[in-house]
Amino acid sequence: RGSCPLFLERQRHVATSPMQQSTYCGGGIIVASPALIPVRTRDFSLSVSSSSFAPRKRRRRPPPIYSSSISDDARALPELSSLLGGECFKNESVSSVLSHSIELFNNNSIPEPDWSAVHLLSTALGLDWDSGYRRLLDVLENDQSRSSGSMDNIPDLSARILTVKEADAYATMVKRRLRHEPIQYIVGKWDFCDMTLKVRSPCLCPRPETEELVDYAALEVDRILALETLEGTVRILDVGCGTGAIGLALAKKFGSKVDVTAIDVDETAVKLSNENSQDILGSLGLADHYSAILCGASDFTNSGSKSGDDKFAFAFDVVVSNPPYIPRADMASLTSDVLDYESDQALCGGDDGLDVVRDIVERLPEWSAKGGCVCWMEVDTTHPVLVGKWLDYERAQDLNTRRIQFIKGVKDLCGRDRFVKLIC
Repeated sequence: RGSCPLFLERQRHVATSPMQQSTYCGGGIIVASPALIPVRTRDFSLSVSSSSFAPRKRRRRPPPIYSSSISDDARALPELSSLLGGECFKNESVSSVLSHSIELFNNNSIPEPDWSAVHLLSTALGLDWDSGYRRLLDVLENDQSRSSGSMDNIPDLSARILTVKEADAYATMVKRRLRHEPIQYIVGKWDFCDMTLKVRSPCLCPRPETEELVDYAALEVDRILALETLEGTVRILDVGCGTGAIGLALAKKFGSKVDVTAIDVDETAVKLSNENSQDILGSLGLADHYSAILCGASDFTNSGSKSGDDKFAFAFDVVVSNPPYIPRADMASLTSDVLDYESDQALCGGDDGLDVVRDIVERLPEWSAKGGCVCWMEVDTTHPVLVGKWLDYERAQDLNTRRIQFIKGVKDLCGRDRFVKLIC
């Protein structure tokens, strides 16, 4: 297991094969073969199975894999006590609890049962966020660890008896996982770009692939910062902030050199983004450089305001967005684990998936700094070609009054058309 990398494949349709398991990340899907087990190390994990890709540092905790189908029988579970045979992990050792719950997950078709168990039990036991799940993985491999003389504390942890409080907490988490609730929601947080973000439903869970979008936006910020003509900070707009992952990653990376404004139509997302800002940026003295507000892209405008009485301050140098982009027809094929826990509003982009993308394109000229702005978006695999043809046609017909130019579409690490770059 330790040498087998995580295989990630982004596509816009849910896999139908029973041998595939899928989950959404910001509107896209990760599809993984159960035969390939995620690598989790302190410093990095591999993003794809091909050895042609180098490991990406920072990625400590690849996302768990969700099932591609949930039967009615699996969702109509009996009481947990009957499944567990009575005491629900009380008076059991850590080793016994792990074995017991992994067997339970296996019997109920929960994908990656060992990863589910170690993350949930680590949380229930109050172990360190970064090392706790790894210690429990070593418990599962106790014989090998003991023979090598490593992890001397493993036997003590393995034999530890759960307290009543710990057993009750873990039983509650197991019951939620048996109903295919995402691990991120159950533990309430997840890693992204060397940050640990609070995560709550219905906000989409942060995914490693969106780190690619952050990387592209960061390159633009670096370029702008190198300009001798730059005055003040680089202004960044994050459209559809969700947990705040993208904007906060950029704010943390560049510190006082940037100011980030984030917008979302969901009150939970705005509140969560600002909470994450206080947790992550507050300790660095950077909280004033990030703000999330309740507003959609189409309404983020000063059109109709009286002169000198603008509601919003724009002049953004960089606009970045992972908008809802799944076409409406594809929503019917989504699995119930996604539909039951993640926001339709954050997933679906209208009939062709481009509703919010169009709003962003429409508003870019108003949002842009005087010297122009660059926009990076994560989109559906069909969108780079569509957006390119649309804007190229407007330019050819002299209809592009917005002065927006399609620069390029970019593939993700798995070779799928995933990102677009525009300038205004």
